[in-house]
Amino acid sequence: MSLTIRALRRLLGGRLRLGAMPPLSGEMLMTSGLAFDPVRVEPGEVYIDADLSSPADLRAAAAYSRGAAGVVTGRFSGEPWAGRFAIDVDDIAAALIRLIDRWPRPAPTPWMLITGSHGKSTLAGMLDRVLWPSLHARCDPEEPATLAGALAKWFCPAATCGDLVVVKAAPQPIEEAVWRRLMAGCIGRLDLGVLDRAPGDARPAPPFTLPCRAWLLSVNGRNVTFCLPRRIGGSDACPETRRPIREVRKDGRELSWRLGDRRLVLDDAPPHCIPAASLAVAAAVRLGVATEMAAQRLTGFQGVPHRFERIAIDGVTVFDDTSRVDETTLTAALTGLTQEPVAGRKTVVVAASADRFTEEAQRRSGQRAAHHGVDAVVACGQGLAPLVDAAREHGHPRTAAKLFETSVEVVAELFETIQPEDAVIVCGQPEHGAREIVEALKEKFATEPREAKHAA
Repeated sequence: MSLTIRALRRLLGGRLRLGAMPPLSGEMLMTSGLAFDPVRVEPGEVYIDADLSSPADLRAAAAYSRGAAGVVTGRFSGEPWAGRFAIDVDDIAAALIRLIDRWPRPAPTPWMLITGSHGKSTLAGMLDRVLWPSLHARCDPEEPATLAGALAKWFCPAATCGDLVVVKAAPQPIEEAVWRRLMAGCIGRLDLGVLDRAPGDARPAPPFTLPCRAWLLSVNGRNVTFCLPRRIGGSDACPETRRPIREVRKDGRELSWRLGDRRLVLDDAPPHCIPAASLAVAAAVRLGVATEMAAQRLTGFQGVPHRFERIAIDGVTVFDDTSRVDETTLTAALTGLTQEPVAGRKTVVVAASADRFTEEAQRRSGQRAAHHGVDAVVACGQGLAPLVDAAREHGHPRTAAKLFETSVEVVAELFETIQPEDAVIVCGQPEHGAREIVEALKEKFATEPREAKHAA
């Protein structure tokens, strides 16, 4: 749908600012659509900034540079570029809700929501394998769990694929009202829960109680809870059914467990995938896929690339967790490492910049690393001293914590300390050398280079 600048301003409210050289058509300029990712804006589209937690100056500049006709933000202090416009709104969340309510859409595709502090990408990858053959539901594990990603699917249905839309969500408290309105019509929600917090961590939990008249599948430890929606017009919820996951065992390359009275088997699946696999199978069954068929489709699933990806090379196990890093992803990585059977030492490498962690978050992460029984913590990057200091203060006596400035120094340290049967997890950002560290370890410990396997 296309709107004039004037109509869009009336729809959103706010103040219109035209560039020093205004558009030739002025307020009657026709826009060609909406975009919510500043690096995916097409020429003529309007970029709407859905990041409610930080100033929009850099994102607005990126959108303008890609040809955006204008930007809609709540925190943009710059000037519109020549021939462009900006709409400043006092409350961007309220503006987004008005847009959701008033924007005409074709018949909506059913939505399913994935929530939780960890494992969302793994679950999305599993759902892609389980649901696509039957429901043509495409789930992209690399898609960020952001409000912007969900809004793009809402307003641009042509960009989605299949008969069911699956959205990962990691809502912040400031975004909750928008998520509530956006997800009011979803058919089901899969909740992976919240990881245990470090001792003394008093931060409020993220809002995962998004309301929807839908069934809910949640996992807590080794229990999967099925909760059906309330009856229309009634006050009582349908009874919950708990199906414990039991008899989890690792035998060579086979991981098997029981979900209720069903025995499920995955080949070479890491133990941390069990909650996600159980939810994937349970969701598939709820949507009409046979249990045995869902489990069969998961056979061979070994995780999402660069998301706790296991690489076994000559007795040393390397976990590649280099998609991105922050406190939440590092906590999930540490929890996954704890669940892995490792005969030798466990080393955690963090390659990131300090802007990914506040000082408090670094200290919590260092304390958490020690709490999980990590033998060594190696940090790479400027400003990560609080993480290393906390690991030293709270660590097990055997824990060694070191800080380096470059990935080359980290690689040299690992080459000196890693022994057969050890496990190393590399958490970090590609731009800070995290993947170079992984490649160096693969080249060092593999007799001949080989790529880690992934499911198609």
